[in-house]
Amino acid sequence: VDGLAAGNYSINITYNGGDANFTGNSTVANFTITPARTNVTVTENESVIYNNTVVIKYEIANIDTNASIVAFDEDQFNVAVKDAKGNDVTNKAKISVNNGNVTVDGLAAGNYSINITYNGGSANFTGNDTVAHFEIIPARTNVTVTENKSVIYNNTVVIKYEIANIDTNASIVAFDEDQFNVARVGEKCDAA
Repeated sequence: VDGLAAGNYSINITYNGGDANFTGNSTVANFTITPARTNVTVTENESVIYNNTVVIKYEIANIDTNASIVAFDEDQFNVAVKDAKGNDVTNKAKISVNNGNVTVDGLAAGNYSINITYNGGSANFTGNDTVAHFEIIPARTNVTVTENKSVIYNNTVVIKYEIANIDTNASIVAFDEDQFNVARVGEKCDAA
């Protein structure tokens, strides 16, 4: 018997006797098809630069046949992300599960672990989970200034600056005054 889903079954086998020389008889046989065991393995994306996507490749295999399982949907997975202190940061991240990849965006620089749980998808497969680790490293920055080299006495000196993310060539526009230390040569002064 082929093509049955995991579960308990009964089969009734009847012999009709064949001809007048034999009597018929029937019996019932019971059998169980157990779910195939699965194993989730991952290829870790060990480190990415802040503001880039973490990609963790996963594969689900049928342990009993060593075959890959390729028919899976995002709703067959549960993904949880924790920071280095063990705090759950899943809700702070944008997570997607699709076509053999888990992608993670939106986390600050730091070390993380991600638990990927496959629920089996149906009664035919058991669930399995695995943990992967990744690091988001700080993006490198470059500050450039446009100087106002000549100012008349008692007027304000204006120095324009731009901060760029070297790794992505993007300007950084969200910053606070307390993130700067401005000093004149030879003495320290406050940022204006």
